[in-house]
Amino acid sequence: MSGRAALVALGELSLINPPTNLQGLGPEDLVSFIPMSDVTDHGEWAVRRNRPLSEVRAGYTAFQEGDVLFAKITPCMENGKGCHAVGLTRQVGFGSTEFHVLRASEKAEARFLYHWSQSSELRLRAEAFMSGSAGQQRVAPGFFNSLLVLGLPLPEQRRIAEILDAADEAVRRSEALLAKLEQVKAGLLHDLLTRGLDEAGRLRDPEAHPEDFQDSILGRIPREWDLRSLQSCCGPLITYGIVQAGPHVENGVPYIRTGDMSGDSLQVEGLLRTSRSIARSYARSEVKAGEIVCAIRATLGKVLEVPPELDGANLTQGTARIAPHPEVCGHYLLWCLRTKPLQSQFEMAQKGTTFAEITLTDLRLLLVPLPPLPEQRRIAAILDAHDARIRAERAQLDKLRQIKKGLMHDLLTGKVRVQVPQEAPAP
Repeated sequence: MSGRAALVALGELSLINPPTNLQGLGPEDLVSFIPMSDVTDHGEWAVRRNRPLSEVRAGYTAFQEGDVLFAKITPCMENGKGCHAVGLTRQVGFGSTEFHVLRASEKAEARFLYHWSQSSELRLRAEAFMSGSAGQQRVAPGFFNSLLVLGLPLPEQRRIAEILDAADEAVRRSEALLAKLEQVKAGLLHDLLTRGLDEAGRLRDPEAHPEDFQDSILGRIPREWDLRSLQSCCGPLITYGIVQAGPHVENGVPYIRTGDMSGDSLQVEGLLRTSRSIARSYARSEVKAGEIVCAIRATLGKVLEVPPELDGANLTQGTARIAPHPEVCGHYLLWCLRTKPLQSQFEMAQKGTTFAEITLTDLRLLLVPLPPLPEQRRIAAILDAHDARIRAERAQLDKLRQIKKGLMHDLLTGKVRVQVPQEAPAP
């Protein structure tokens, strides 16, 4: 659609914290109840519950079907909390007093208003408008009357809302698929690391063939498997790294701390670096690509593979180098260390209360269920392939979120105008 649109205050497109008509409702009638915890950081009403009107009429914020809820308190506001209140029981709801209620005026489409409330542009401007003491800052209702937006025609607002709704749906489908893949991964990890694969590549069946299994301290495992200490699965000694790394040295040797192990893979960029002389004195903890780094402090039991980019890097005292023996598949050992039986051993060996850690002695004594090498490789290949699928889906989800963010900016600000079909004149 072409043509200029005038700037208007968002308060002209909505009624801010308007009264809600409760006529016809009795004290015991159920109405929707939405505490702050029931809305997500992506603007969704995640948990639906009802309460009698008598329990919520006083002390909560009232709203009606189609209203937009906007979290006004830090950090909920910055995080994007809020929702479009659609599907309310008896068309009425009550919720947290930390919600502002926006009700679309005759000049606005409710879904258009909702998408504006979720936009990063609005949230950033609202953050600058907050007032109050630290930790209790809130967005005052007057903010919406000071925020200028394009007063787009209603047909264009509806078309923009449809486009952004479609983008939301694509994100939700991707999130649902990712959640399902993660569930499948957890099931695979349990089944493969407790039942293993027979010669035909099928999961062994402990019910149909109990003779194929043996009892162990970790529970039932296939009869062909051994129970070995982690140390016996490794070639070089399991060891921690540098005690005092000294100041950061540009172009020095990178070293890995527990703080670098927060994600699903080791960070490559932004690692601190130590001098080459200090690194040489800790040659035993120099890691090679394909080896395993284990957090022995803080995020206890977190294990990640060393990527090729960090071949030759070093460690600190809070991490340990685990170098699998040539007769042990590194990826199998990596997956095994992530299972519940192994993670439970980490917890049992934990020392300290306020500062969790495990000693190298206890780390070396962890018990690992070990199949024959060919079976290790088959198990690892299945888990690696599924993990690659998850990474690809996660990348797709990130891409969809970026696309949606760009669409919101372009369409809501009027940088890109949408074409709306003209209605045919009445005969």
